[in-house]
Amino acid sequence: WVNLFVGITNILRNPDLSFSQVIGQIATVVATLQVGFWIAAAITVTATVAVGFLGSIFLIVISSVILNWLSTKIIDLLFSNKYLFMEEMTL
Repeated sequence: WVNLFVGITNILRNPDLSFSQVIGQIATVVATLQVGFWIAAAITVTATVAVGFLGSIFLIVISSVILNWLSTKIIDLLFSNKYLFMEEMTL
């Protein structure tokens, strides 16, 4: 929560941040949050401040697609490594 607040206030205080810095801020905010709803809320807030309403809708769509893709990749990696590890343990 503190990191989320800090991330949003940083963006509010620096409206002239470059796009990559804004994405970095959003990434740090997203990284501190675990629940999908709060991730969406944080992205909505930061995007609304940084890009504006239409930009935020676009960013939410993009970020949700990216988050879904990342989560499936991470889950795949975790499970494949877990099974590899289990196989090594049985050997």
